[in-house]
Amino acid sequence: MHKKFTLWAILLIVSFGMSVTAYGRYIRKQLQPDFFMPKEVQFNQPEKLPPLPKKEVLNAKSENAIATVDKSEFIEEKTEKIAVPDYQKKFDDYNRDISYINRSGEIPVNYSLKADLDQMNSNELFEVQKKELGPETQVSRAFMNILNKSIAEN
Repeated sequence: MHKKFTLWAILLIVSFGMSVTAYGRYIRKQLQPDFFMPKEVQFNQPEKLPPLPKKEVLNAKSENAIATVDKSEFIEEKTEKIAVPDYQKKFDDYNRDISYINRSGEIPVNYSLKADLDQMNSNELFEVQKKELGPETQVSRAFMNILNKSIAEN
């Protein structure tokens, strides 16, 4: 009986040791997608993230965010630098209002929201006009190049 117990203990220790060493050698096979992807696009590449901001920059931004700023001045200053779409301005206003509510507990006066809600309550009809696309971006040019190459190959 004692010999069977030691045999089972040795067998258990050896199998445990083999499983531990096998676990370190296992490498999962990288799967490729089932759909078409051009040759230039490589799958399963590590993501390139921007560098994290330093703590001094974060503290300066948080102090600026706490200071009260007139919304119209902020939007005009922002539109002078970059043309911001109307929906983005409204989303930014919404985020500012939510943060103001969190800080003060009161709902701020938002004239553009009131004007939008008044227009929604009216039965006024409007015509949607098609807008031309803006200038090409680097991403759209890269996409079109890959698309043209893949069409040319097929």
